[in-house]
Parts: sequence; C-alpha cells; structure tokens
Amino acid sequence: MKYNLYYRTVYLQYFVLTRLGLTRKKKRFTKRERQTERVQNLRKEYRQRMTMLPVKNLVFIDEAGVNLGMTCRFGRALSGQRANGTRPQQRGRNVSLIGAIALRGVVASIAIVGAVDGLTFEAFIGSYQLLVMMKGYAL
Repeated sequence: MKYNLYYRTVYLQYFVLTRLGLTRKKKRFTKRERQTERVQNLRKEYRQRMTMLPVKNLVFIDEAGVNLGMTCRFGRALSGQRANGTRPQQRGRNVSLIGAIALRGVVASIAIVGAVDGLTFEAFIGSYQLLVMMKGYAL
C-alpha cells in the first residue's frame, strides 16, 4: 500500500509537470564565483572597454587542426545493400592551421604539419605582428 501511494504520487507529479511543459533535463552547472558582484563588475568593465575599440582594427586569431587520415564512418546504400568504402591503412598526419582574420578579410594564415604548442603559437604572433601592424590593425 505504501509503495502504491508512492508510485501514484510520482506519476501525478510527472503528469502535472508535463502538462505545464516541463521535462526532465540534465542540469548545466556554472561556477558559483561567476555570480559574485566582483566578477560581474569585472565583466561589465570589460564589455565597456571593448565597446570603445574601433571594430575595423580588431584582429581575431584562431587555431584548428585536422588529421589527413580521417574518413567518414557512415555512408549511403540502397536498402538491403552495404555501404562500402576505403580508408588509409596507416594513420594520417596532423595538420594545424592558424589564421588571423579581421573585418576586411584574412590578415595572415599558416599551415603546420603536426600539433601547435605555445611556442609555435607565439612564433606565429611574433612573425605576423609586424605585418599586421603595417596594415593598420591592432592585436
């Protein structure tokens, strides 16, 4: 009797919540420190400083990588038939791309075989900094 009442209560809660449009979802947690007044003030100051910068002088630098041996694992075929394909026998090389873009387009880019570490990234910034400054951009 006790268990029967429990299941009815759970079902009733489920029924009412779904009628209200509420469903069970995984929570997305954030750091508690983000909600402190100090951090909120720092974020506000940062946003204010960013609005003062001229948009035409901003340069954004990003890094991406790809493995040349990657291949799609899924394909299409008629019903009842297999989707066949080929793939490299050995692992492919890693290629890293670093690019700098601005409002006017791509400012600088480089492709490097292998992974990008901190020293490589700093070398990219150092080697292209003069080029960027000569074009009138601000890093």
